[in-house]
Amino acid sequence: MTATARRASALLLAVMLAIVVAACGGGDDAVDGPGDAGHQHPDGQGPVAGAPPDDSVQEALSRIYSWEPARQADSGVAMRTALPWLSGEMAQAATRSSTGTDQMRPMRQWAQWRAEKAIVTATVKVVPAVDEPGSRTTKRQAAVLQQIQRADGSVDSYSLMTYDVDLALDEDNCWRVWRIQIVDSQPLTDGVFQ
Repeated sequence: MTATARRASALLLAVMLAIVVAACGGGDDAVDGPGDAGHQHPDGQGPVAGAPPDDSVQEALSRIYSWEPARQADSGVAMRTALPWLSGEMAQAATRSSTGTDQMRPMRQWAQWRAEKAIVTATVKVVPAVDEPGSRTTKRQAAVLQQIQRADGSVDSYSLMTYDVDLALDEDNCWRVWRIQIVDSQPLTDGVFQ
């Protein structure tokens, strides 16, 4: 990893940890249970024409990494909810997931989360960037913080991942994610590195 990539990852980590502290600071606030409106994604059918690429990164990664084990068979279900925001190899992976031809490994925690009626939420922070005027492709870096929210109101940090994201502007004037590449991944426990 280059020094610039390490600095960007460190900055993203600092921002995401600040979000964790802010989100968990009250301690007594009730957390909506699984299926409550506070954890639902918008019902939109895909990206909005003319919207910035950051919006598509935000929505795609949030959908891919937010899970409801009590209602979903595996994380591939979440990948399929992101399909309207995906193109290229990402759309192909989501399509394989929907036809059952994907090779997703079952997560060992899935059954426990299902029993606890826990949900895993993803908070996405996109690093702002300036695009070349008229360009039909662009790149972003984004951090994804996953937290486990249980029915009893407790919240635990689960993982922090940093991605390089490639997007393309499709014929409908909508930005879609066609590739993500992991830059860094850290398992977390209550906001502390394991």
